[in-house]
Amino acid sequence: MNTVPPAAPVGASDPIPRIIHQTWKTEDVPDRWRPYQASWRRAHPDWAYRLWTDAANRDLIARLYPWFLPTYDAFPREIQRVDAAKYFILYTCGGVYADLDCECVKPLDPLLACGGAVVSRTRDGVIDCAILASSPRHPFWQTVFRAMEHPTLTARLMRHVRPLHASHVLFTTGTRMMKRTVRRSAAAGAAAGTLTVCDARFLSARSWLDRYEAFDEPDAFVRHHYSDSWLRPGEQRAHRWLTRKTAWRVAGFLLLAGLLVGVGAAVR
Repeated sequence: MNTVPPAAPVGASDPIPRIIHQTWKTEDVPDRWRPYQASWRRAHPDWAYRLWTDAANRDLIARLYPWFLPTYDAFPREIQRVDAAKYFILYTCGGVYADLDCECVKPLDPLLACGGAVVSRTRDGVIDCAILASSPRHPFWQTVFRAMEHPTLTARLMRHVRPLHASHVLFTTGTRMMKRTVRRSAAAGAAAGTLTVCDARFLSARSWLDRYEAFDEPDAFVRHHYSDSWLRPGEQRAHRWLTRKTAWRVAGFLLLAGLLVGVGAAVR
């Protein structure tokens, strides 16, 4: 029996529109990010540019995706609404989304030539939600919407443990949710449309654990400066110690302490 493969979903491999999206609470972008904001316009002088405010984000959801509005409004933190909004913006308009703490080094055209959806990956394999691109109506975002509507049990439990609130964000709308969704879409194959995971040396190569290190990727198109502005003050103080160097130092200290205890026990 002959079979006819299903038609590709709308937007699956369509061209990515030449428009840059960014978002902030209001139209008044803080001074520290304006040079990065300007870098996108400078690298793409012929592209359209739109800055979305919190009010515009919610209006988009309310007008075009009212079925998601209860989930959107129920998020406990504003950053979750920002995350969700950027996925809906790309699904609606297509183009490139960049967080305000991302600096564009050179035009992204070579990375977007295949169309479809494009996500970035750090050196340690994290899908970085700070830089995203896609054609309008790409089916990948529908998988993302479902993941946000139906978070995992782990994600739901984290919401009720205060020290894990930041992780709750990552597991519901951020990097951990995105990594799980990318894997699911890759397993779905052609039905999920063209999905490109950029090599780490091109986009967001420096991982979060290396965020205080100097940039050393000569092929990078974008530098993500990791402002961590979405973290609460207490979380910022705690996370300031979470770096790769600190992790190695702690591991080395524990190893040395274990050796000394072992030597002491042997001597006795």
